[in-house]
Amino acid sequence: MTVESQIEKIAKTIKGAVCLRGNVLVSFPKLHPTRGTELKEQLEAIRKAMSEAFGGTTEWEGDGCWVDDSGRTICEPVRVYYSAHNCFEDGEKAHKFFETLKRVGREAEQQAVFINVEGTSYIFSPREEE
Repeated sequence: MTVESQIEKIAKTIKGAVCLRGNVLVSFPKLHPTRGTELKEQLEAIRKAMSEAFGGTTEWEGDGCWVDDSGRTICEPVRVYYSAHNCFEDGEKAHKFFETLKRVGREAEQQAVFINVEGTSYIFSPREEE
């Protein structure tokens, strides 16, 4: 047996335990890249969209780092949002969630937005024309 199946076996014996097979993770910067101002409205919009789509979030602070075109490593403070869900099948909620990510990415003048769904990571441009 795998570790996962052992955990599931134990969890099933706990009254009220629910197996949530899916997960979504979003990492988003806390500060505007050129103005340095806090992105409070955008961060709140992500929390709201994830809570409505998935029933809630767990959040923590971190650093997001990448290598720019000149080879320098750039790091910035980010907020990480994590949600678990069970058989997420509501296409309208999924579309609204993704549209929110695109909108806040444009508002924050981001070149890219990072999301991980079901263990697969995606980096996409929030620009409207794409």
